[in-house]
Amino acid sequence: MNENPVFSRRLTLPRFLSFLPVFLLGTAISLAGVAQPPAVELTLSPDQIGVGSSSELTITIDNSANPGDIDLLAFTLSLPEGVVFATPANPLSECGGRITVEDGGSFLQFTEGVVSDSGSCAIKAMVTRTEPGDH
Repeated sequence: MNENPVFSRRLTLPRFLSFLPVFLLGTAISLAGVAQPPAVELTLSPDQIGVGSSSELTITIDNSANPGDIDLLAFTLSLPEGVVFATPANPLSECGGRITVEDGGSFLQFTEGVVSDSGSCAIKAMVTRTEPGDH
């Protein structure tokens, strides 16, 4: 029998992303020599999980439209209520920089990142659903 039953209400990517308006990227980027802000994509794998299950959150920063590096990349990410970063919170970054998880696992802060010219990088962390319902 499955130890982590999937409930009728699940964490799905569209619902998860609807709670991410506090994802602040543009104001913390050094734009010297950058034609436009990078594209940012958030994905969950798997995109549906039950309470107590985990999903990998990937934040991809794509700088392919720009001829120059982006340095001092920084952002904050607050998760919706009922979703936290898994314990222990060991996020991985291909973008360099510093990652801290605070506020009981519901808040991630990224600073001092770098994205190469015309390149992309990803930051990955596991998230866990702690409550039933739509998130």
